[in-house]
Amino acid sequence: MAQRQQPVKATADLKKNRLYMSIAGNINAKMLQKLYTDIRFCVVDLKEGFEMVSDVSQCNILYVTGMPIYKKIIDFLIDNHVGSIVQIINDDNISYKQLANFFRIISDDNLNYKQLPNRTLYAHTLEEAEQKLEELAGRDSAGEAASPPLESPQ
Repeated sequence: MAQRQQPVKATADLKKNRLYMSIAGNINAKMLQKLYTDIRFCVVDLKEGFEMVSDVSQCNILYVTGMPIYKKIIDFLIDNHVGSIVQIINDDNISYKQLANFFRIISDDNLNYKQLPNRTLYAHTLEEAEQKLEELAGRDSAGEAASPPLESPQ
């Protein structure tokens, strides 16, 4: 029997100081509230500037009723000093564009986020996301200037 992917999930990798979040399927407010709770439990164990991998590649739809909770999640992450973010996307899925644009709008309005090194990158696989974060960490530790944020995908 094939194992079904959980619709929402958050885990922390303490060694990498990284939060992993995934959103898959048709997502309602109740599911996002569960995700928000999971994220709060994960972030408490991470250090300031933690990296984040957000996989929205399998998200079909985020119901409008869930948007205020999604905003609450983003605000919580920003207020807890999230660092670099890589969103895993699927170019054939329109919902990732909606989520990416919503994230950009919220983060642009959040004063705390404007003070952080705003770096949101996009990848198509978890492996690519991990590689981008490792490259970014390597550039930062070498003293190179931080890369500017990417525009939301078109």
